[in-house]
Amino acid sequence: MNAMNDQAFVDVETNVHQLMNDATEWLQYAQRLTGFVSELIEDAGELKGKEMAAVLMVIDALMSRGLDCAMQAHTQMVRKQLYTATTTLGTA
Repeated sequence: MNAMNDQAFVDVETNVHQLMNDATEWLQYAQRLTGFVSELIEDAGELKGKEMAAVLMVIDALMSRGLDCAMQAHTQMVRKQLYTATTTLGTA
């Protein structure tokens, strides 16, 4: 398992807005790195097998981190909706 994919990186006290900002930021890092690597390969074919594998592992870690943030934000939104719905039902 990838060390970057550890849930310990996600602060449970972080709000949905911040989690979505973090997700966007991590996924943008992955996108930029993918573009950079693509340009290196196209321009000079400079990456060797082990280097390519290492870069792909970093891209995977960045994307995993972004997806973890997005999933936690989604979970928080669903919990809030459920709490609101059950609270509203209890007062009706």
